[in-house]
Amino acid sequence: MTNKDMRINLFVIVPLLLTVILIGGGITYALFTKTVNTDKEIIVGTGTKYIGIYGEGKNDIQLGKRYTFTVENRGVVSSGYELYLEHDGSNTISPVDIICNITSTSSSIASPNIQVTADKTTLVVGDLVAGEKDTITIELTGDTSLIYRGKIKLRYVDYRTPDSPKNRNIVAIYTYNDVEGSDNYCVSGDEATCQYSKCYKEESEGSCPAGTIVKYKVNSTTTKDFHVLFDRGNVLVMQTRTAVLNMIKWNENNVNSEGPITILAALENATENWNNVHDLTYTLGGASLTGDTMYTGCNNNLKCETNTYTLSERTAKARLLTLQEATSFGCGWSNNSCPKYLTPASGSYWTSSSYSSNEKDAFLVYSSGFVSRIGSAQQSGTFAVVEISK
Repeated sequence: MTNKDMRINLFVIVPLLLTVILIGGGITYALFTKTVNTDKEIIVGTGTKYIGIYGEGKNDIQLGKRYTFTVENRGVVSSGYELYLEHDGSNTISPVDIICNITSTSSSIASPNIQVTADKTTLVVGDLVAGEKDTITIELTGDTSLIYRGKIKLRYVDYRTPDSPKNRNIVAIYTYNDVEGSDNYCVSGDEATCQYSKCYKEESEGSCPAGTIVKYKVNSTTTKDFHVLFDRGNVLVMQTRTAVLNMIKWNENNVNSEGPITILAALENATENWNNVHDLTYTLGGASLTGDTMYTGCNNNLKCETNTYTLSERTAKARLLTLQEATSFGCGWSNNSCPKYLTPASGSYWTSSSYSSNEKDAFLVYSSGFVSRIGSAQQSGTFAVVEISK
């Protein structure tokens, strides 16, 4: 089993017009997406939750028909589940006249032939370690001329271990390594050679090195990939691995002394529902973002020693990278001076820093791994810098 197999936490595939997927949180949250005649989403939180697999609404269980499930844990912690039959009391057929025939590849089965009760009958109980899967076939036998009203349901149980992150929105963390051909090569978190990191357990600064890959649920339905910029001990400062927005102007008036008012408005609107990241309160041109005063005006030597603009204090879920931060990681005018975890796969993305020697330009990071400047009314991508707790 590789770490690549340990991605999305738990899902059930039903090959009879039905797919049920649990995304993200065997650590905390889960999203079941079920398709029968219509799409339906059920948000599942911490603890024991239930979802109907068959028998919802008018979709009754058919006697003599086989129902096959593959349940796989693609998370990083053990996850338990239970499949059970819920009997509808309005049935004309007696539950004692129905037998469930069950086969499973590895689950713990109470009995291969289970008699249905009037309320709830447990069919299969399973506990899957990361990467493990069960395939279960269930067949209800009885008088096939009668309609059976009941539901096959899945109960998902969230198991946590001492190694699980305290922040239950952390889906996975991987050690960054951009040396191609190495045994633990990992630049996106999706490579088969990625190694899971437990740096979130340490509360000392720098425990999660710059570049560390974090898959994080920014809200109940959306998981984003990030690279760590700074580890502040119990807080991670991270930037998205890909653009949040594309083709956005820094300042539509092409006046850098006004600041990045166009792009900040777009970024804040795009991330306002990222409820699982910290609120950031800062003042561009005056506040301390990383411990030092972050001037907004930078010169051709990439030294930022003056304020080209100052914006009033703002509170948002995300901000832009500063040129000071980019240069602190080695970024310069030369190709490939930026580390790969700051380099976009294509195009470019804005920083919040402007050029102090003219009235138009602002700085960007380019896909060739360098920084440069262009007119602020031109268009580029937007990456998001956020903060989370470990």
